[in-house]
Formats: sequence, C-alpha cells, structure tokens
Amino acid sequence: MDEPLFVKGGTVKGEVAIAIPPGTLAAECDRVIAKSLANILTDAANKLGVVLAAPSNKYARPLPGKNAEGKTRYEISGRVEGGALLPAFNQPQTKKRGRKER
Repeated sequence: MDEPLFVKGGTVKGEVAIAIPPGTLAAECDRVIAKSLANILTDAANKLGVVLAAPSNKYARPLPGKNAEGKTRYEISGRVEGGALLPAFNQPQTKKRGRKER
C-alpha cells in the first residue's frame, strides 16, 4: 500500500495491516499499533495543518479477518476539531461484569 490513509477535508480514513503475534498482551499490542501508525498519522495531520490529539493506537479499530499475509487488519479514522486530529471512533470504557451478570 503506497498511501494507506486518505486525507480529505477534515477527515482521515484508511486501512492498514499490522503483524500482531498470537498471544500478545493488550498493552504490548497497543504499543505495536502506536509505533506502526505514528509516522503515517503524523504525516496525515501535517497535511491537514493540525497535531495529533491522542496516541496513534486510538485511531485504529480492528477489522474482522486477516490479510493475505496473515496480518491483523485495522480501520483508521480521525477527524479535525480545532487544531487537532481526534480519533473518530467512540471507545467507551468497558464495564467489567461480575459472574452473576454474565
């Protein structure tokens, strides 16, 4: 993929595939995603004349399935508000459920 993100108006959209080994802990997975997306999101923000408002991994949401190389697919989305590029996904905190609530 030459240009994984499309910058148009005040939005950034795209899809990337990142190698995440099976059994990777969530915190390490977030670090791998953030490292993989840092440069392309910074470039997209620069094209829009804004700065990133959150860590790079917050702009990514996993997609079902894997690509042909077995990498995990992620949808990337952001929107400009003021002078910042914000993640376009609503990522509310998940409530931990007790045994009786399952």
